[in-house]
Amino acid sequence: MKLWRRYVILFVSICCFPIVISQACSPDDLSFYGYSFIQPEIVNKATPYAPFFLRFDDFYQSVSSTVVQEKTNLEEWKERFCALVDLKDLRTVIYQSSLERLESLRLAVKSKKTPLPVSLQANSFARHLKSNQCTEVIDYLIFAKTCEPHVTRATSWEQPQRDSSAMMELVVEGKKAFLDTESHYVRLRYAYQLIRLAHYAKAYEQVLTLYDFLLPKTDAHASILDYWILGHKAGALYRLNRRVEAAYLYSLIFKHSAAKRESAYQSFRIRTDEEWEQCLLMCKSDQERAVLYAIRANAPLSIAAEEMEKIYQLDPINENLELLLVKEIKLLEKDLLGLEFNIHRQRNKNEYQIPRKMAGRKLTKLQQFVRKCNQEALVARPEIWKIADAYLEFLAGDLYAAEKTFTKIKPEITQDSLQSQVAIFELCLKLNQIDTMNAPEEEFIATVVRNNELLQKYPDLSNFLYDRITQLYQKEGKIGKAFRCQYDVQTLAYNPQIDIIDSLLSLSQREDKNRFERMLCLDAEGNEFENFLLDLKGTLLFSQNQPEAALEIFKEIPPTERSKYQLNPFHENLQDCVECPINDTLWYNKAELIERIFELEYQAKADLKNGPRYFYILGLAYYNMSYFGNSWKAMDAFRSSATGSRLRPNQVYDLYGSPFGNLEQTDCSQALNYFEKARLLSKNPELAARASYMAAKCNQKMYLTSKANNYSPYSNRIPNLSEEYLVHFKILQQEYSDTKFYQEIIQECKYFDAYVSKN
Repeated sequence: MKLWRRYVILFVSICCFPIVISQACSPDDLSFYGYSFIQPEIVNKATPYAPFFLRFDDFYQSVSSTVVQEKTNLEEWKERFCALVDLKDLRTVIYQSSLERLESLRLAVKSKKTPLPVSLQANSFARHLKSNQCTEVIDYLIFAKTCEPHVTRATSWEQPQRDSSAMMELVVEGKKAFLDTESHYVRLRYAYQLIRLAHYAKAYEQVLTLYDFLLPKTDAHASILDYWILGHKAGALYRLNRRVEAAYLYSLIFKHSAAKRESAYQSFRIRTDEEWEQCLLMCKSDQERAVLYAIRANAPLSIAAEEMEKIYQLDPINENLELLLVKEIKLLEKDLLGLEFNIHRQRNKNEYQIPRKMAGRKLTKLQQFVRKCNQEALVARPEIWKIADAYLEFLAGDLYAAEKTFTKIKPEITQDSLQSQVAIFELCLKLNQIDTMNAPEEEFIATVVRNNELLQKYPDLSNFLYDRITQLYQKEGKIGKAFRCQYDVQTLAYNPQIDIIDSLLSLSQREDKNRFERMLCLDAEGNEFENFLLDLKGTLLFSQNQPEAALEIFKEIPPTERSKYQLNPFHENLQDCVECPINDTLWYNKAELIERIFELEYQAKADLKNGPRYFYILGLAYYNMSYFGNSWKAMDAFRSSATGSRLRPNQVYDLYGSPFGNLEQTDCSQALNYFEKARLLSKNPELAARASYMAAKCNQKMYLTSKANNYSPYSNRIPNLSEEYLVHFKILQQEYSDTKFYQEIIQECKYFDAYVSKN
């Protein structure tokens, strides 16, 4: 998640290495943002119910029920054939063969002289059927393939058209085949197909009739089919408004069938307390009643601890207790862990309604139950419940009690995975206990951050740690450090914040930085970023019309570093072209550029004859240093071409990955001022015409960034400027139409040509 902030840098030195930036979601990422520190190893993932109760990406890799059903079905077929056939070969015949290929297989099975189909000659299952002349099996497979089109499950996109008459005919045909079949296992499979056909045909009474007629006539060993068939009976009972009976059967399926557990849970319906009590009375053992409570514990609005207590009373070592415990703690982590400093807590509330309204009550109830289990010590693995007690105290905000409990139980925890679990919980507790961020606390943080293995083992630790200390730094007014705990320093290029830049400059220029502060002063590549900040500050000051202050900042950058940017905005380009190459051989770094601007300003005022030309060059420079010119880097550290399609008066634009948006330097007022001076002072009509045209371009850009702009860059029409933005186009037309430049620009500028034609 949140890949744009994931800077995991493996730069090794004795004391200095880059900081691992918090992996917080970007402003445009709407996924849930929180923390969790429960390890997968704390529970037994081999427990049959684990795939259901622990459906979290970091706990259990989810497998669809269809895949589980196919796998368990093939494994049972293999078992019934004494493991003499290969699973892959079984799949080929049962799931991948067409009706025509099965018919060819039947001919080969019934006749010793007829060879197997070419595609099945190497298939161990097909060869076994032929060598043992298993005609009943192949007849069943053909019947099942014939039924297949009628029992395809509906999808959310379309409802299959079922032919009830054809399905009933198949029931009659299958019933005869059932009675003619000697193998009780094959009979059971016929029973499944017939009952399934009746269910999908919505002949619910017949489902029950077939169940009562067929099942007593099979004497097969226990099979996965028993619960598949039971599912169709439960469905028929529910449709016949016998909800309690259906719910009880679904609970049995939930208990015994991995392939059908999910669908059984979804189909389980109990509407009233009276129905619940009736369902409990139908149970034949405490284990069955415990399953009912486990199902109810998983309901979104349930107080799981209350259901867990019922399970505990019936069966204190029930394997579902640990799974439900971990599941509830993980949900409470979402609700409560780091809530006071979670940087996206408001979005979590708006988008996911987290924390849940009942989170506090759920936590209290779970704490009470966990303490009871610890007092009575009847649960299967007491260590997990002791750890849970301490962690729940931490989630409840009782840090003092949590610390005492962890100290008490640590000597009793012997299993490696559980010791590791205690270690991460204690680390989170220590991070929460920090009140101020001074040198000792920063040294502790540096030690944690250097432990890359710990950060890799617990993916949420980086976010938790940096979000926590971000909160502390913000509280103490250390805005530079707070920023660095969330973002790489390069992020400031999008929209430089002078207070953050100054804070980080002050930090980076200090000689007595501690280990963590040295980490904060490295960029994503492990380089010190003081010169980057100086350039950023100087660029920002220059864009804010403070060239003198900007020059002083640029002079603080070593001469070799100043040459990073080579610019020349003093050239004429009548057509906007941000990426156009410049033929001039004279280039300037930013300090030299400002010094040259100072020279031109002095010359423009001191040299009356050439002053208009100098003002014109200054206008070109300021236009070319804006968003619309190819020397934009003089006044901006980052330019997005996408901004051109959505220009507006506010110069800050939304940008993925930037906390402050993207500041674009679209202001052309300074350039317009110089062009206007050049036009008014010039005695050369050609120069005045050029200045008028460039001033008109500034007018046009000012319109595009104004509230009056209704132009779409995706349309083919020319922007229709209002009168206030056509001033210099009119001047060019009315006063300089007899110049060579006027004729030249009509040919080059389609917009001006259209304006002249219109007026």
